[in-house]
Amino acid sequence: MLRNFLAKNLLRSAAILCGFLLAVAGEGGLVYAQTNEPRARMILRVELLAYSGRENPSWQLTESESKRFFAIVDSLPKQPTAPVEESLGYSGIRVFCSDDGHHKSIITIFNTIVTIQQNKKSAELRDHGRKLEEWTVKTGRTKLDPELYRYVLMELASGSQN
Repeated sequence: MLRNFLAKNLLRSAAILCGFLLAVAGEGGLVYAQTNEPRARMILRVELLAYSGRENPSWQLTESESKRFFAIVDSLPKQPTAPVEESLGYSGIRVFCSDDGHHKSIITIFNTIVTIQQNKKSAELRDHGRKLEEWTVKTGRTKLDPELYRYVLMELASGSQN
């Protein structure tokens, strides 16, 4: 019943969904509950974690990309807490969900693990086959340096895990 309510009323806009996303792990997976956040238009900014010592490339998702992003996230299974891997070079993606420049939640995606952080709470999901990670990278195709884009896709293909 809650899923039907969310599908009908919240998924209309990724901005609204982002304001409602609480990263709290429950018995049945992630629990989505209304927050006290205003329903202002949320913006999803993707940061490709590729460099140390210089600014990482970033881009903003369109409204339709944001909806697709959250649809994929919502379909991912819960993952027990896993250690964060250290990596040189490409080390994942960070998606900042913000409203007027204030971060409301941060979603980090790397090597089959999706970590959602909001209000000092976090939950982890499993990105089997790195589908979300690859899809998110591909949204930046026209915004990234072509050589970096090819490098990251090769890294994803060579390190793809189930």
